[in-house]
Formats: sequence, C-alpha cells, structure tokens
Amino acid sequence: MKKLLIFAFFICFVVCSCDKEYKYVPFDKNANPTMGDFSIKASSDSVAYNHALSLYAFDIKSALREVGVSDYPHGFLLTDSKYKIVPIDSEQKERWTNSALQVYFGDDGYKIDTKKSEELLQYFDVQTDKNGTIWYLPKSRSYYNRDKLSVWLYFNKSNNKLGHLHIYFGYTTYSSSYNWLYINKLVFSVNGEQITYIPDKVEKDKEKNSSSMTQEIDEVVSNPTRKFINSLLTLTTTQVKLVDRSNEYLYKSISEDDVINIRRSVELYKAMGGFYLVKDEW
Repeated sequence: MKKLLIFAFFICFVVCSCDKEYKYVPFDKNANPTMGDFSIKASSDSVAYNHALSLYAFDIKSALREVGVSDYPHGFLLTDSKYKIVPIDSEQKERWTNSALQVYFGDDGYKIDTKKSEELLQYFDVQTDKNGTIWYLPKSRSYYNRDKLSVWLYFNKSNNKLGHLHIYFGYTTYSSSYNWLYINKLVFSVNGEQITYIPDKVEKDKEKNSSSMTQEIDEVVSNPTRKFINSLLTLTTTQVKLVDRSNEYLYKSISEDDVINIRRSVELYKAMGGFYLVKDEW
C-alpha cells in the first residue's frame, strides 16, 4: 500500500510539473492570423509569452532582412492549445517586449518610450478618420512648393497597432519652367552607391486653366527609400535625382525643414514601438 501511494504521488508530481502547450500566432497588417502558428511548451504563461516574444522578434528580423520593412508580422497572439487567448498584464507585456526587442535589435532599440512620444507629438498633426484610424503627419509638411521637392514621412495607428511607415514625395512645376518633366524614377546617391527607386504610381494633378502640375508619390517605405532616409538622417545625402522615361533628369535638394521632419517622424515611430531598420542590413 505504501509503495502504491509513493507511486501515485510520483505520477501526480510528473503530471503536474509537465509543461503546458501554447500557440504563438503571428498576424498580418490586417490583424488576420494568416502566417501560421507555432507550438510552445512552457511551465507558465509568463515563460510562454517570453518565448513567443523571441519568436516574434526573430520573425521581424528575418522578414526585414529578406524582403524589406513592409512584410513583417504586425503582432502576435499567445493562446492555449485550443486557441484561447492567454491574458497577460499590460505593464508586464511592455517590459518584456522592450527586453526581447533589445536583445534582437541591440542599440537600435525599438523600445516603447512614452515620454519621448509625448515630447515629439507637439510637432505632428494627429488626425482620426471615420474608421477610427489615427494618422500622424508632420505639422510643417509641405505640398506645393514651386520647383521644389517636398519629402516627408507619416504613419497611422489602428486597433492599438502601428501601421507601416509611409514616405511622400511632391513636386510642383509650371509649363513655362525649365524644370518641367514627368517623373518616372528617383535616384539617390548613398555613400557612393547609386540607388534607383521606381515608384508603383506617380499621381499627376493638373488644375484646369492652370499651367502648374503637381506630381505626388505616396508609398510604404521600402529598402531603397529606407536607405535614402538613413542617408538624410546622417546628412550624407541632400539631393535627389528626378528622372523621366527619356532619361532627362533634374537634381533637387532636400530642404533642412524636410530633413528635420523626417528625423522627428522616425524618432516618433520608434518611440511608439514601430520597427524601422536603421542599419542597411543585419
């Protein structure tokens, strides 16, 4: 009888001390869990969450290295084996998230910095659209400067998740101007490397009975534009080469105000927990 009790106690101890099964479920920018899931064995919810954070950081790093900043997982869920969400204290989440991302991204950080965000927000127009999406745009952004190139960054936040970082280029010319051309591509010179950026679309806005035309590019930051932004942040680039289909071109300088706006946008995006690669490669 005594042996049976000892054996029963041993079985109970083994069963009770076994790791539980969890699921790490990353999701895309539309909050759809379309990226598959991964099973985790852990002794507690906190251990499982930190394991999931490591997987999340690794997925982001891998995605950025392979395809650029537009295709990383936008977040993740930690669930039990039956896909029921595991509740984690929000303050603990923030501390663990900052710690995990610091391990994977080093001094480039990506820590959520509420104090810095509050300091930077004074320089931004914060607008909420009818869908509840919050947009962050530089207050001193420019649109229609004659014969000058306007460049700035912006982003949004929806369902408490940051969207992708966007870049805007705007160029207004007049038919009588020697600076008239239809933009097909932009070329940046970064540390001696010629980087060509061909936008998916260039919007052309010409008013009736007007000799002016504005050309606009508004797209998610990609690898070519990321390198261009990095060079602006370090002031190694101050010009952009605008090229048309016949390879006619113009060099346009980036204003100091635009450089300041870009720097603030990157800082705010990072302070709010956004992922923006500062290094060219990992």
